[in-house]
Amino acid sequence: MRSDMFKVIVERPRRNASGAGNGRPARALEDLPAREGIRRAHRDHKELNENLAPLRRYLNGQVGRPWNKVYAEIRAGLDARNVVQQHILQHLDQFIATRTRLVEGVVVTDGRYAVGKPLDRLPQELYVHPVTGLVLHNKHYRSWRRRRDTAEERKARAGEARRRILDDHRQLHLLKGVWYLVEVRLLPDGGPQWDVVRKKDVVRRSSAHLVCGAAAREQSLYGRADLYAVAKRQLSERELRRHGLK
Repeated sequence: MRSDMFKVIVERPRRNASGAGNGRPARALEDLPAREGIRRAHRDHKELNENLAPLRRYLNGQVGRPWNKVYAEIRAGLDARNVVQQHILQHLDQFIATRTRLVEGVVVTDGRYAVGKPLDRLPQELYVHPVTGLVLHNKHYRSWRRRRDTAEERKARAGEARRRILDDHRQLHLLKGVWYLVEVRLLPDGGPQWDVVRKKDVVRRSSAHLVCGAAAREQSLYGRADLYAVAKRQLSERELRRHGLK
């Protein structure tokens, strides 16, 4: 582990009031107030940073090594009296699960982010094997972006299982276990329109808001966020058979 790792991770360069320079006070002494904090007059102090990429790269480079040795190297490069340097230890759990045990042959963790959870449910890409003590890759690891995309795909599939789009104005919806034929229309600009499926007034949203928050949930209902239901009726037995529904 590089000796200045803590500086790379948790400290930004010194700066003065203008963001660069020799660290002198930004104002003349006669312009300063009669009383103020010591640090306020001198703007060349360091700030905390959250650049964790070097720590992540270092840990990934330790795969196959005993965790005790890796952790000893990390601690050897830190000053136990320096709070800023000790800040590194608080981020280890984000990348590696160190508190693990075997339950019926399955590795589970008891760390801060999960208790008794198997590897396929861990947010960390590394873990310490409970028997060998070696740092290993979590083959089930998925980044938060991939987990988000998977959740969205699962939600989309669930929505499709409850909805069939026949054309621009007709859709089939499974509502409380019953299939309905729903007529949809484009939301007009202006005042609210009553939605017979949502059972509430809805308004047209600007394009900037079509992909966020409630608009995103509404989009999953009709396939588009700018639609609303004007009528619905329960499908007959003949219609259910024709569409292959139950």
